[in-house]
Amino acid sequence: MTQPPLIWSLTASDSSGGAGSAADLRVAQAMGVDCAVITLAITAQNSAGVQALTLVDTPMLEAQWQSLRQDGWPAVIRLGWLPASVECLRWLLPKLQAFPGQVVWDPVLSASQGGVLQSCWQTPALRQYLMALLQRCRVITPNRTEACLLTGLPVASNLADCAAALQALGAQTVLITGGDSPLDDDVLEDWCFSAAHDHNDELPGPQLLPVFRFRHRHIARQVHGTGCHLAAALACALAQGHSLYDALIQAVTMARLAVRCASHRSSGYDNARAVPLEQATAEDWPLVLPADEEWPDNAFLPAAPLGLYGLVDNLLHLQQLLELGIDSLQWRVKDPGPEYQADTARAIELCRAAGVPLYLNDDWQLALELGAYGVHLGQEDVLTADLPALQRAGIRLGISTHSDWEIARARGVQPSYIAFGPVFPPLSKQLRYPPLGIVQLSRWVSCFQNHPLTCIGGITHQNVAQVLATGISSVAVVTDLRADDALAQRLMQFRRRLPAIRKEALEMV
Repeated sequence: MTQPPLIWSLTASDSSGGAGSAADLRVAQAMGVDCAVITLAITAQNSAGVQALTLVDTPMLEAQWQSLRQDGWPAVIRLGWLPASVECLRWLLPKLQAFPGQVVWDPVLSASQGGVLQSCWQTPALRQYLMALLQRCRVITPNRTEACLLTGLPVASNLADCAAALQALGAQTVLITGGDSPLDDDVLEDWCFSAAHDHNDELPGPQLLPVFRFRHRHIARQVHGTGCHLAAALACALAQGHSLYDALIQAVTMARLAVRCASHRSSGYDNARAVPLEQATAEDWPLVLPADEEWPDNAFLPAAPLGLYGLVDNLLHLQQLLELGIDSLQWRVKDPGPEYQADTARAIELCRAAGVPLYLNDDWQLALELGAYGVHLGQEDVLTADLPALQRAGIRLGISTHSDWEIARARGVQPSYIAFGPVFPPLSKQLRYPPLGIVQLSRWVSCFQNHPLTCIGGITHQNVAQVLATGISSVAVVTDLRADDALAQRLMQFRRRLPAIRKEALEMV
């Protein structure tokens, strides 16, 4: 049995059970992570707010730290409410500097429902400690009000200005949450400002989109502890080895799920309740939008059913697959020669005559020029392609995804279909992404079943039954549909599991 990762929670207690260390313990349990606790303060609180608070003295803080330290380091330390106390910070900062792992801080500066948890960081002595603390944290997760209080900016300040001020003080990645937005807002947005130097080789990561926002529908409900749930989930996801961007979207989803599943209290101010991420629906997962993009008014045109989806790079192979009754094709020419444009035009003509959708791989400019049925883009190309022009031209769009964050980015574009991969280790090329496996693929298919989907990566006639058992209705195949003497036989094996789709005249705009 695999040992679960460990996080430490350093924050105040919450006698009502909705926030603080109580929330961290519940989130960790829901995510399959161990959580140890160092209590910084003991509070008396309920749905009306915080009635009393007693700081834990430094000797007791030290005793708690040393007790946990004897059992080894955690993968991540999750900081919550911290007292604006020079004595406490003088004790804490050397401890964090000696810690070899990652630190996540949710800077709770006041109780969300009144009370005595206020902290002021604007004195010169505390400012010095704040800078050192920010430099040590990989991620901080303030709401808008907290971000302004930390920086000393007016509460109505622009979020980009708040993030820039925090990063000037030493912060790395800043996630400014929308948890303090008015209840009558229809949509919540959480803004992420990543540090360019922070694991910029990760995928997905800052090299894809350094500044973006999570967009999700607002649940009009007063709930206690959402910020703690988000930060704890982020710490747990990082401890499990997820990339920062995937950990962030899992955390935002866990927080929204905790709001939707909150425990009812008679006052109407409910306690957030952590439940496993597997219970999230597509509505719980946010969309990812670049900072400078608006939510598109319309989705891309729907794709014809993809079915058995072959990838080809020459006309002879394309014609063979058309004759054998392939359902969909992708024109993927990695080293185009002088005949590339003419061959592409001919490929479009042949597929249109056969009633088979053809997607050009990456080359969105040529797709516009030739009036292709569709184009398939990777995550990097989504950032540079003229998506509005493709949409106006009626060109269908497919997008590759390899992770939770990339799926959210694709959903934010509203494409014609989304491709998951690699399911298995690819046979045709090396990828930096690990294989998904059947379990992860099944989760995604179940969650996003309202989107047209396909999948790719190491799929053969020998394992396609496992893939189709997830409920997905299309598979994209490269190596096992290669042009050789056994192509027809292998395609027949695929057809035993995936019947041919009836060909109709393709709708072109």
